[in-house]
Amino acid sequence: MQHTFFIILAASLLVLSCGDHKPPKLDPDSNRGLKPFAYASIDIEPTKFTIDNSRDTLVFGANDFFIYVPAKAFIARGSNTMVDLYLKEYHSPSAALAQSISNASLDHHLLAASKVIYLEAKQGINTLSISPKHDLRIHFKKDKNTPEIGLWSGHPQAWTPIKFDQPRLFNHRLKTGQYKEAQFADGSSIELWEDKNLTIRKEKEEQELWDNEQHLHLDYTINKLGKIENVAFEEKVNTNFQKRILKVMKNYPICKPFLVNGQPTVVSGQYIFHVHQAEPHYKKDIHYINILGKKYPKLQAQKISHIDQLEFKYHIFNISKLGWIAAAKAIDSPDPVNLVVKVEPTFLAEVKLMLQKSKIILTGKREGNQVSFSDLPKNEAIQIIAFGEKDKQPVLASTKANSSDGVIEQLQFSSSSYQAIKDALKKVK
Repeated sequence: MQHTFFIILAASLLVLSCGDHKPPKLDPDSNRGLKPFAYASIDIEPTKFTIDNSRDTLVFGANDFFIYVPAKAFIARGSNTMVDLYLKEYHSPSAALAQSISNASLDHHLLAASKVIYLEAKQGINTLSISPKHDLRIHFKKDKNTPEIGLWSGHPQAWTPIKFDQPRLFNHRLKTGQYKEAQFADGSSIELWEDKNLTIRKEKEEQELWDNEQHLHLDYTINKLGKIENVAFEEKVNTNFQKRILKVMKNYPICKPFLVNGQPTVVSGQYIFHVHQAEPHYKKDIHYINILGKKYPKLQAQKISHIDQLEFKYHIFNISKLGWIAAAKAIDSPDPVNLVVKVEPTFLAEVKLMLQKSKIILTGKREGNQVSFSDLPKNEAIQIIAFGEKDKQPVLASTKANSSDGVIEQLQFSSSSYQAIKDALKKVK
């Protein structure tokens, strides 16, 4: 028995001795047990729409936002066709601050010009989902400063991109003329040179041509020596694409002379650049087209009675799931920096950061008494807003800083109230 006791004692001392040499680790659960802030106390109120699930419906929110709900869109129970649709819209910094929203994607892109909504459908206490046979169509007013935006869904602090049905641009190049040679005079491939140098770049030039001139005709001649001459576009819209192509054509390789009855001859040719749009499925949805033609005051005020007019003023997205949805443009931060804000470890402060230039709202990630923000644009003015509940009392803190400050020491919180916090957030611009 004594022998067994000494073995257990020795093993215990060995474990303690080994433990003394291990470096301390930051406990990821060190905030466990602390009371999180109740966002419901400052969150915006949802707008409730009671709709008939057996009919096509347009639902109009605020901020030039509306939803097309097709008949039988929701999986309802029983014979009751009435459904309550709840909508929350977060279109301003003050609104986004009142919820646990962060304008950043799961892969660490910042989401600019973010328009965030939350959708929920209910029958009584039962939450409904969208039928797999249907989808909702949501409409965000276009902003000329951000013509291109995508659609994101998921948790409001980890947005992921989702596919949606919308007009898509495509382009192609056509070559006409008598010259049918496959190789230049040096034996290199003409087609490979064209594919490398005479391609419309999707990211910018496609949209540029669509907005200016969807067909461009580039005329040229090949002289008796095989050299290209008289290169000019018939269309004089003077786009960046045209400038690039004309510059490239100056380096067009020497061709094999074009022969007629064995004699070199001048020959004319032409490249035709064309951008066209593939129509989305919603343009073939008769029910959708018909309901747009009805007399809705908010559409009439904008002189919208047809899908072509609607597309000009709104981003149109289809969604198959309810919950959190964001329409935004993903951007990268050149030379990104990280920032840490220190807080007291005794309560869970909600620490948020707003980039003053882009008005992007970010919610920090907390570990212990540190709240971290990553992938921020370098040397940009920011505002830090924090609030929480300390000793059962709402508290609030706010300060201006710079994204490159590195570490910001503990914030100065002052006693507040839920209403005072709501009022303070509304003043954030």
